[in-house]
Amino acid sequence: MKKIILTLFFSILLSLGITACKPSEPAADIIVFTQTGCPHCEHAMAYINNMLKKQMPTITVAEYNILASQENKDLFKKYVRQFKIAGSSIGTPLIIVRGTALIGWEKSIQEKIIKVLEQK
Repeated sequence: MKKIILTLFFSILLSLGITACKPSEPAADIIVFTQTGCPHCEHAMAYINNMLKKQMPTITVAEYNILASQENKDLFKKYVRQFKIAGSSIGTPLIIVRGTALIGWEKSIQEKIIKVLEQK
Protein backbone atom coordinates (compact mmCIF):
# COMPACT_ATOMS: atom_id res chain seq x y z
CA MET A 1 0.00 0.00 0.00
CA LYS A 2 2.86 2.36 0.87
CA LYS A 3 4.46 1.73 -2.52
CA ILE A 4 1.24 2.66 -4.30
CA ILE A 5 0.86 5.88 -2.32
CA LEU A 6 4.52 6.81 -2.82
CA THR A 7 4.31 6.06 -6.55
CA LEU A 8 1.18 8.17 -6.85
CA PHE A 9 2.76 11.00 -4.85
CA PHE A 10 5.92 11.06 -6.99
CA SER A 11 3.89 10.85 -10.17
CA ILE A 12 1.93 13.92 -9.13
CA LEU A 13 5.12 15.81 -8.23
CA LEU A 14 6.73 14.83 -11.52
CA SER A 15 3.74 15.95 -13.56
CA LEU A 16 3.62 19.28 -11.71
CA GLY A 17 7.31 19.82 -12.42
CA ILE A 18 6.94 19.08 -16.10
CA THR A 19 3.98 21.39 -16.61
CA ALA A 20 5.75 24.18 -14.74
CA CYS A 21 8.67 23.97 -17.21
CA LYS A 22 6.63 24.20 -20.41
CA PRO A 23 7.37 27.33 -22.43
CA SER A 24 4.62 29.89 -22.24
CA GLU A 25 2.91 31.34 -25.26
CA PRO A 26 4.57 34.55 -26.38
CA ALA A 27 2.33 37.59 -26.01
CA ALA A 28 3.76 39.90 -28.65
CA ASP A 29 2.56 41.56 -31.83
CA ILE A 30 5.57 40.17 -33.68
CA ILE A 31 7.33 36.89 -32.88
CA VAL A 32 10.58 36.32 -34.73
CA PHE A 33 12.46 33.02 -34.82
CA THR A 34 16.10 33.60 -35.71
CA GLN A 35 19.40 31.78 -35.58
CA THR A 36 22.91 32.96 -34.98
CA GLY A 37 24.83 33.69 -38.17
CA CYS A 38 21.76 34.08 -40.39
CA PRO A 39 22.13 37.32 -42.38
CA HIS A 40 18.42 37.40 -43.25
CA CYS A 41 17.57 37.16 -39.54
CA GLU A 42 19.94 40.03 -38.76
CA HIS A 43 18.35 42.21 -41.48
CA ALA A 44 14.85 41.36 -40.27
CA MET A 45 15.64 42.22 -36.65
CA ALA A 46 17.44 45.42 -37.67
CA TYR A 47 14.40 46.52 -39.69
CA ILE A 48 11.94 45.63 -36.93
CA ASN A 49 13.97 47.22 -34.12
CA ASN A 50 15.24 50.30 -35.96
CA MET A 51 12.60 51.21 -38.54
CA LEU A 52 9.31 49.55 -37.65
CA LYS A 53 9.40 50.38 -33.94
CA LYS A 54 9.98 54.04 -34.81
CA GLN A 55 6.89 54.02 -37.06
CA MET A 56 4.80 52.01 -34.58
CA PRO A 57 6.30 52.51 -31.11
CA THR A 58 3.59 50.53 -29.30
CA ILE A 59 4.23 47.21 -31.04
CA THR A 60 5.79 44.44 -29.01
CA VAL A 61 8.42 42.07 -30.37
CA ALA A 62 9.67 38.73 -29.07
CA GLU A 63 12.80 37.21 -30.62
CA TYR A 64 13.65 33.53 -30.17
CA ASN A 65 17.05 32.29 -31.34
CA ILE A 66 16.40 28.63 -32.12
CA LEU A 67 20.05 27.76 -31.47
CA ALA A 68 20.04 29.33 -28.00
CA SER A 69 17.86 26.75 -26.23
CA GLN A 70 15.80 23.64 -26.71
CA GLU A 71 12.71 25.56 -25.52
CA ASN A 72 13.14 28.06 -28.37
CA LYS A 73 13.61 25.22 -30.86
CA ASP A 74 10.50 23.45 -29.53
CA LEU A 75 8.45 26.65 -29.79
CA PHE A 76 9.70 27.09 -33.38
CA LYS A 77 8.64 23.52 -34.23
CA LYS A 78 5.23 24.17 -32.68
CA TYR A 79 4.64 27.16 -34.97
CA VAL A 80 5.95 25.24 -38.00
CA ARG A 81 3.33 22.55 -37.30
CA GLN A 82 0.60 25.09 -36.49
CA PHE A 83 1.06 26.93 -39.79
CA LYS A 84 1.69 23.69 -41.73
CA ILE A 85 5.06 24.88 -43.02
CA ALA A 86 6.82 22.07 -44.87
CA GLY A 87 9.83 21.19 -46.94
CA SER A 88 12.27 23.84 -48.07
CA SER A 89 10.02 26.55 -46.58
CA ILE A 90 11.13 25.64 -43.05
CA GLY A 91 13.78 28.11 -41.97
CA THR A 92 14.56 31.41 -40.38
CA PRO A 93 13.59 34.07 -40.05
CA LEU A 94 10.10 32.85 -39.29
CA ILE A 95 8.06 35.91 -38.44
CA ILE A 96 4.63 35.59 -36.85
CA VAL A 97 2.68 38.85 -37.03
CA ARG A 98 -0.57 38.66 -35.06
CA GLY A 99 -1.32 35.15 -36.26
CA THR A 100 0.10 35.46 -39.78
CA ALA A 101 3.25 33.48 -40.63
CA LEU A 102 5.88 35.06 -42.89
CA ILE A 103 9.00 33.16 -43.89
CA GLY A 104 12.30 34.64 -45.02
CA TRP A 105 13.29 38.26 -45.50
CA GLU A 106 12.81 40.57 -48.47
CA LYS A 107 11.07 43.85 -49.30
CA SER A 108 7.67 42.16 -49.72
CA ILE A 109 7.88 40.75 -46.18
CA GLN A 110 8.38 44.28 -44.81
CA GLU A 111 5.25 45.40 -46.63
CA LYS A 112 3.24 42.40 -45.38
CA ILE A 113 4.28 43.06 -41.77
CA ILE A 114 3.04 46.66 -42.01
CA LYS A 115 -0.19 45.60 -43.74
CA VAL A 116 -1.00 43.01 -41.03
CA LEU A 117 -0.18 45.44 -38.20
CA GLU A 118 -2.38 48.14 -39.73
CA GLN A 119 -5.33 45.75 -40.16
CA LYS A 120 -5.68 44.86 -36.51
